[in-house]
Amino acid sequence: MQLLQTLPRMRGSCTFSTPSLRERTRKLRSASHIQSVHSTGKETHGDSGEIIGFNGSQARLPRYIFLVRHGESEGNLDPLKYRTTADNCIELTEKGHNQALDAGNRIAEFLKEKQTEHLEQTGSDKPIPVFFYYSPYERSKQTTCGLMSAFEPESIIGKQEEVQLREQDFGNFQDDNLPNFWDERLRFGRFFYRFPNGESGCDVYDRITIYQDHVIRDMEQGRFPEGAALVLVTHGLTLRIFLMRWYHWTVREFESVYNPPNATPVLLERVDITEEDAKGKFKHTKSKYRIAEEAQQLCSGVTDAMCITGNSDIIESGDDWCELY
Repeated sequence: MQLLQTLPRMRGSCTFSTPSLRERTRKLRSASHIQSVHSTGKETHGDSGEIIGFNGSQARLPRYIFLVRHGESEGNLDPLKYRTTADNCIELTEKGHNQALDAGNRIAEFLKEKQTEHLEQTGSDKPIPVFFYYSPYERSKQTTCGLMSAFEPESIIGKQEEVQLREQDFGNFQDDNLPNFWDERLRFGRFFYRFPNGESGCDVYDRITIYQDHVIRDMEQGRFPEGAALVLVTHGLTLRIFLMRWYHWTVREFESVYNPPNATPVLLERVDITEEDAKGKFKHTKSKYRIAEEAQQLCSGVTDAMCITGNSDIIESGDDWCELY
């Protein structure tokens, strides 16, 4: 791809020149272009005829959500690096940069293979639009640069730094006591243990909940083009907690799952719900996505039942409501 040949190798922060989400969607935010359909239950159309609000409609929901752990970092190779370098400043290794480029090519090729399907569903022969969210940590920004370099500029509709996608905070500069903390964490519980001056898995869960609320709001307001792909560049534990929150995993289920490999896309694919299936049932936006079969294999411990989001169980008369194990 010509773009890959002309793009220089990136080190440190890269400068993004693509338009921001605000610039791309200012028109959609106006009252004349975003209208509620909750009162009518019907699709609402803007001046351009695009579906920008919905109740039962799924047309404006992104078709694909890719979760990507950053490429191999200096800290992955040498844990002692965290003693002298702030976690947010840890960079990719040479291998990590190559992994990011490779991951971008894989996502780009996947979307090219879906182009015919995209044309049939949307009527657009333009490349599937892609939007990037990324953690502010240096290794995540470098990974995002590598991913973006695999796409033609016209297919990238925007990018946005998201602080809530950052790595779990393990407590400033790490010292000789850290191995003891890891051992203590296993005894206390991986999800609940809070590192001194740092975060617990619970803390990460809370901020990911806020982030997902914002993303779902943007999706439901039609701020992404029809059939778009979202790419979220984050960290291993944060990625797993993202899945936990999205698919309503229990703590026990979360603790049975381990990180995917560096720079290996984990795909959540939209599964359209028929009108017949939706009758009389509340369907949350999250329930319209499932973890792709290939992606399931990347996260050791994820079962088939953990790949979908069901509706909250309603306890019927006579049910054993105490079956929690």
